[in-house]
Amino acid sequence: MTLPALDTSEIKDILFSLLRVNTANPPGNEAALALHIRDFLLSRGAKADAFRFLEHGNGRGSLAFRIKGKNPAVSIAFAGHLDTVPAGNPADWSADPFEPREREGFVYGRGTADMKGGIAAMLALCVSWLRKGPPPVDILCFFTADEESAGTGIKALCDAGLLENLSFLIVAEPTGLRPAICEKGLAWYDVRVKGKTSHAAMPGKGANAIELGYAYLERVKRRVVSASPRSPLLGKNTFSVTQAQGGVKINVIPDQAVFALDIRLLPGPALDWEGVETLFREEAGRFTAAHPGFSVTVERRDCREALKTDPRHPAVKWFLRSPCAGKPIGVYYFTDASLVIPRYPALPFIIFGPGDPAECHCPDEKIPLASVEEAAAQYYCFVDQLRPEWFS
Repeated sequence: MTLPALDTSEIKDILFSLLRVNTANPPGNEAALALHIRDFLLSRGAKADAFRFLEHGNGRGSLAFRIKGKNPAVSIAFAGHLDTVPAGNPADWSADPFEPREREGFVYGRGTADMKGGIAAMLALCVSWLRKGPPPVDILCFFTADEESAGTGIKALCDAGLLENLSFLIVAEPTGLRPAICEKGLAWYDVRVKGKTSHAAMPGKGANAIELGYAYLERVKRRVVSASPRSPLLGKNTFSVTQAQGGVKINVIPDQAVFALDIRLLPGPALDWEGVETLFREEAGRFTAAHPGFSVTVERRDCREALKTDPRHPAVKWFLRSPCAGKPIGVYYFTDASLVIPRYPALPFIIFGPGDPAECHCPDEKIPLASVEEAAAQYYCFVDQLRPEWFS
């Protein structure tokens, strides 16, 4: 599949220019990249009134761009986030993570897979239609800040009404060019356990907050993991203790402990976040009754909903039948769709983009340049071949 009006060298130049803007979050710096994208599209024939820049403060910003089509009653949106995770220890990289390089068909650099490769494919799509002429329907592109944290950018775009009346949403996250039709939900919790201090030589006189906390969390974990039947695309619910703090001295039984949890849920009615918190409360009641001196408080820090799209929708079926797609998959990570679909539950969507999800957040992150070109071609063909009656 080929992309009209662009060649591989142009797509490579687009990707390299994105990678050279350091948008590691924190602090983000996405406004600089959003404005770079705006200037790039203006230089390729876009009109100034086609953009909406939303400033979030402290160098953060998001961008919306529209190409008006022949049938404005149908609008196809593409979404990609501008921020990346930090590069980590430079010694773990074979070269500067923010100076892209190409080797044996791969482009290396922080954000290649997650997800500046997807953004490059979106920009290649835009340039193709700007050069060819009006597309059959409206094309919207959302370039968002802060997806790797609180979702500031996509929330602001929704609040500004820029996602009203969309017909279809394509999230250009890395899926290895396989269509993803579902994603796990996520919640982060802080669990604070209180026990009773004592001399470590006499542990029975105290209540060890660390040991009791782990035992309590293990009971909740068993119930969360077993609450939903295994999904063929997403596996099972997961429950991970990712941080733990407690204790004041090696010979003192700790009376305080704090645990950070990452919980991921499958779509469906079996267990939602209210249900998870009911399990926390039920097990806390049982545990407190059995262990005098133990008490616990649970606070949800952030939450993303689990999602699934209807594979029978004609636009979704186009991706499922496309030549390079293969079998559908689910994604274990969250995307900006997790903050869009709860607001617009009737909006059909697909997650489809270049890059291997296993490359995300890793040293020497890389993406096949050919996959960026292939994703752009798929996006172009989808817009070119869609039928308005799919969305009636």
